[in-house]
Amino acid sequence: MRNSTVLPYSNSHLTDSCEVLLTGISASVDLPRNVVLKKLLSAMGLDDFERFIASSRDWSPKKRVPDATEDFKAIVFRCSSHSNHDFIIMSAPKLASIHSETIFGSGGDHRLFLRALWLREVYSLFSRANTAAHGIRFSRPIVRNLIVHRCETVQSPLMPIATVNELELFIAKNQTLNKKQNQQQSQKQGQNQSQNQRQRQKQGQNPNQNQNQIQKFNQ
Repeated sequence: MRNSTVLPYSNSHLTDSCEVLLTGISASVDLPRNVVLKKLLSAMGLDDFERFIASSRDWSPKKRVPDATEDFKAIVFRCSSHSNHDFIIMSAPKLASIHSETIFGSGGDHRLFLRALWLREVYSLFSRANTAAHGIRFSRPIVRNLIVHRCETVQSPLMPIATVNELELFIAKNQTLNKKQNQQQSQKQGQNQSQNQRQRQKQGQNPNQNQNQIQKFNQ
């Protein structure tokens, strides 16, 4: 496998498991995984989407917190294709307003969370891109078919990011551009202030000029 900081646009050296991780399932939800999946997808408005789920398995974190409670459990679902994987992830925000009790009839007001299980290489680059996006006020990056994409706004076209170096060059370019724009804005504000000051000075001289003209006329 190539260096973890390099992600060619094709990503042919990586194998995407197309997996998604469902967490926040209360231990009181005593249902088979296929039933959990069906109820979950139905709550997300994805009826019959379970036919695009190839398999499922129980999941537990590799690093457990000492004395951690076993009140919640998690399940990993593997989608049948990249497009189905991306589609279900795009629908995940719908879960933010739905309680476990509403979906399963148990679990109280706890909420479920659904996220992609990316490979370490993909997650590392995505995490860096996400941090950078906050710094330069861009939209959150998006992962499509194991490729991290940046976008200025939600409506902007997606631009792939191949390497960490490419991301850093992009950040530096935007920081330079923003600095130049700020300098131009500051110069413009300074020019406006100078112009306003000259106008005020000119207006202050006008009363004297008018008085001189009146005195000259009376003479």
